[in-house]
Amino acid sequence: MKHWEELRGRLHNQIELVAVAYADWRLAEAIDPLTIFESAAENGFRHCLLDTFTKDGRSSLDFLSMDQLKELRSLCQRKGMWFAMAGSITELEISKLIQFDFVPDCYAVRGAVCRGERSEVICADRLQSWQEFLLSCSSSSA
Repeated sequence: MKHWEELRGRLHNQIELVAVAYADWRLAEAIDPLTIFESAAENGFRHCLLDTFTKDGRSSLDFLSMDQLKELRSLCQRKGMWFAMAGSITELEISKLIQFDFVPDCYAVRGAVCRGERSEVICADRLQSWQEFLLSCSSSSA
């Protein structure tokens, strides 16, 4: 995409662009995630993020099937891109993903670790709880 190259030219060379796609891309009237990630790979991106446009509590899993998620993950793995998963991710969503042997490179859980609303400060206790949960997931799958 021509716009990405133009943007890269305006940024400091240490700033790296991240391709962001919306799981609820139809609601956002955006390009579908697979097309975004494929274009990102063709344009030398090293990081991709799947998120939700709508912030109404529905998660990325409410909008994309496990097969679609696996296709995105597979593309990122083949192209050597980091895959981050966001979009109202909770412990329940992570447990579902693990059941299907789906593990992204990282989870983006800002809203889940904030003190109240997703725009508020990070709560140390919530962050600690998430770290413990993720560690328990990785040790139980090992």
